[in-house]
Amino acid sequence: MLGFSRFDELEADRAAFYNAYKAGYNPLALSDALKLNANKAREEQGEEEYWRDEFLMLLFASHPPDTQRFLALSWEANFVKMPPRDSRQASPAFDAMKKRVGDD
Repeated sequence: MLGFSRFDELEADRAAFYNAYKAGYNPLALSDALKLNANKAREEQGEEEYWRDEFLMLLFASHPPDTQRFLALSWEANFVKMPPRDSRQASPAFDAMKKRVGDD
């Protein structure tokens, strides 16, 4: 049963990647967020304990390890035309929303 829920979560990540891409966002931000989460866990636990937990999660957990998830998302980037790294799209609507949120 573990394989089914893992597959479902990886498929959900894949769908989120393509939804973000189609909406005009950089879909690798999802991968970057997972990397940040993994790096934070590695710092808190220590290198050896982190990798031991990742291995045990790979064998027994119902969810895939973060490393597997961000590698799978990075792999998907091979199949779409990605925007240049650190590119920005000017959006007056987004700037107006940020201004409204900042005023509160």
